[in-house]
Amino acid sequence: MSMNKKSGKADQGSRLYLQEYMARAQDELSEVTIAASPSLLAFVDSKTKIEWKSPLAEKDFYEYRDDFLKVLGLEQEREQEANEALRKFWPKNGPQWDGLAIVAGDKGKQGLLLVEAKAHTEETKSEIKAKSLVSIDLIKQSITTAQEHYGVLQTDWTQSNYQLGNRIAFLYFMNEILRIPTWLVLVNFTGGNYKKTFRGEWLAHYHEIYGGMGIKQDNHKLLNHIIQVFPFMLR
Repeated sequence: MSMNKKSGKADQGSRLYLQEYMARAQDELSEVTIAASPSLLAFVDSKTKIEWKSPLAEKDFYEYRDDFLKVLGLEQEREQEANEALRKFWPKNGPQWDGLAIVAGDKGKQGLLLVEAKAHTEETKSEIKAKSLVSIDLIKQSITTAQEHYGVLQTDWTQSNYQLGNRIAFLYFMNEILRIPTWLVLVNFTGGNYKKTFRGEWLAHYHEIYGGMGIKQDNHKLLNHIIQVFPFMLR
């Protein structure tokens, strides 16, 4: 959703659906997210709920982009180091996150949820839009690094599966470079008013996507940090 404006109330689609959940059913979305991930359930403190940072009504539903590390509340020096590492990993104008949340684990550990929301299957299709050869080379290099780390068959993620591909690259960046436990939450809405999509359609669609991206069932390091939920659109 990188072409969306960064704030304001949406009037349709996945931005609207996620905003509605943030305004009316945050706890419900938190519960289904934790329930869908054994690794996240094992991480979170038993008394801790997901702390949603975006999109929130009190912040005009602002969506973070290159500034997404701010939600972690890192000390100034640590945040500066993290942003420097980000610039070496990815060019400016990186992914615009549909939602962000932090979770607290045992012994003061802090984790991050990167949220990507979709209202229908066509929204998952995207291609790289960078024009600069320097930017394209850096993006491809970082995606390849992530693929190698996760043991994924190297395929071209800059074409129809670019959006999910770059989100997985950021999953690698957060977990392996910054060493901050991070999960990618794919929120796939069902029963929406526009291009209504049912859970079975989503499952078939992602089966095809994973196959095309070279993601197999033994890619545990990756799959343990991807969470898929299928909330029904609120009425």
